[in-house]
Amino acid sequence: MNKAKKDAAPKLARRFAGLWQLPLYLLASAVLWSLLAALASLLPLYLVLGTATLVTAVLAWLIRRRLAERYAETRYLARELAARIDEVAARVNEKRGSEEKFFRVFHASPVAILISRLDNGLHVDVNDAFEQQFGWTRTEALGKTAVDIGMWPDARAYAHWLETLRQTGTLRDYETRLRTKGGEIRQVVAAAEIVGFDEVRLVITLIHDITDLRRAVQEVKSLNAALEDRVRQRTAELSEANKELESFAYSISHDLRAPLRGIDGFSHLLADEYGDRIDGQGQEYLARVRQAAQRMGTLIDDLLDLSRVNRRELRREKVDLSQIALEVADELRKSAPARSARIDIAEGMQAVGDPQLLRVVLENLLGNAWKYSARNAFTLIAVGCDRRREGESSYFVRDNGVGFDMAYADKLFHPFQRLHKPGEFEGSGVGLASVARIVRRHRGRVWAQSAPQQGAIFHFSLEERNQFPASSSNPV
Repeated sequence: MNKAKKDAAPKLARRFAGLWQLPLYLLASAVLWSLLAALASLLPLYLVLGTATLVTAVLAWLIRRRLAERYAETRYLARELAARIDEVAARVNEKRGSEEKFFRVFHASPVAILISRLDNGLHVDVNDAFEQQFGWTRTEALGKTAVDIGMWPDARAYAHWLETLRQTGTLRDYETRLRTKGGEIRQVVAAAEIVGFDEVRLVITLIHDITDLRRAVQEVKSLNAALEDRVRQRTAELSEANKELESFAYSISHDLRAPLRGIDGFSHLLADEYGDRIDGQGQEYLARVRQAAQRMGTLIDDLLDLSRVNRRELRREKVDLSQIALEVADELRKSAPARSARIDIAEGMQAVGDPQLLRVVLENLLGNAWKYSARNAFTLIAVGCDRRREGESSYFVRDNGVGFDMAYADKLFHPFQRLHKPGEFEGSGVGLASVARIVRRHRGRVWAQSAPQQGAIFHFSLEERNQFPASSSNPV
């Protein structure tokens, strides 16, 4: 507004600078009339009157013209001055509106805000959040510094804060400790900015109270430490349990096998040496005793194998699954050379995993496919690979055997769970459980698809770490 006044004053002076000539015109007219009066005695009356009329008309015309020009200039100046006044008023209203918006946000903010002078640190204003969080009222805080009201526990820390702010002009994420009116120390993060306001440099400070957050973080750390202690304790207990399990497995392997061998051996001797004294029913009983002892031995072996799957250290290296499948298929063919069968194995199936454990997987899956398709006139088995989803490759073993009802598929991979009667197909129900554990240790999945009398497909996936897809297949 002051600037507009300074701009308008020179223009107003220039517009009215020519008005001083008007009195001169009037004075000149009076002098001329005096001269004409003096000449009237010497010249004819009509000549004097004519000359006077002419002079008066010229002077009047000049005066009217000058007055019209000044009137037009004055109207223009008045319009321009009114426009300048409106512009200044609009700027004042805009500034007042901005200030009103700022103060509404200032007092409505949930963050504590202080406005203070940069030169002496005196508080100019504080918002409602400051009063609620720190306890000092607006009246108590205004006109005093943060040190005066005791907000900064350490005056040196406040001096360092102020000096850093003066050097940088702005501060962000400044962590410090402040005191409330009640004497409680709070952990805060502050942000500050230096701004100019009516030629006064002010500091706007925003204070975020993070005391509760720090406390929560500390509680989480304490809980994590307690959890880690519990995990270490549970790990030690699990390790001890595994040692006990190994000891139990050793006892089964050595202590229980001896009685079983004795039962089987003496039953065999009894049948051979005293067979003529035992009738047919007795012979059948002895055969059942031997079969039960042998079956118990098989179950013990399978149980030991299942426990070794979890205890064995997992080694990761490049494994040729196609070659392992060819070796397993060759062993199956040798076990029944007269059997009519075809086994198609895809070439180039390579993965990363434990070679011995993956051999156990293929031995069990191919052994089951061979076993459950034995009643067919022609056995057809296929081993292949297909990419199921990103990050893993899926392998499959497919047969044309008796299949199973998918309603019972959830039992397949649990120990000692069988879908067929022992008299129909031999086995203990541990093979697929071993397959599932090995695949899980390789961070993979195992699942099956089948229908009664329509064969079965067993899939297993391995975590894809430099795995290689399979190419065409060769029959065995």
